Amino acid sequence: MRVLGGDSATQTPRPTEVRAPISGTVTALSVAPGMFVNDPATSMLTIANIDRVWVTAHVPAEDLGLVQPGEAAGARVPAYPGRLFRGRVGSVSAMLDPDSGRDRVRIAIDNADHALKPNMYARAGIAVRQAP
Repeated sequence: MRVLGGDSATQTPRPTEVRAPISGTVTALSVAPGMFVNDPATSMLTIANIDRVWVTAHVPAEDLGLVQPGEAAGARVPAYPGRLFRGRVGSVSAMLDPDSGRDRVRIAIDNADHALKPNMYARAGIAVRQAP
């Protein structure tokens, strides 16, 4: 209660409404009705704005020389088989995964209708320049 501005020594436990300081979508919930939260550092939930999402593509090492930030990219998800979600390469990871020999490439995609959900699987494609 001290964290929320009350005096825990004189108040009896009762349900307390906690309002989020931002708007968004709850992507992780760590509490349930009736639970006691006694650690002020404990995260009760995670709120994210999913108006813009990242699709992580795993690109083979031999193709990394072709991929640059800013290039056009797209993704398809099984939930919407006829739809292509368009975006751009936001970043290429500095570290190669030693087990797979692939690098993580982040594709930023506008998601105003919230059709793309966190943790969906997708097939991604990146438009790269071809040698003449």
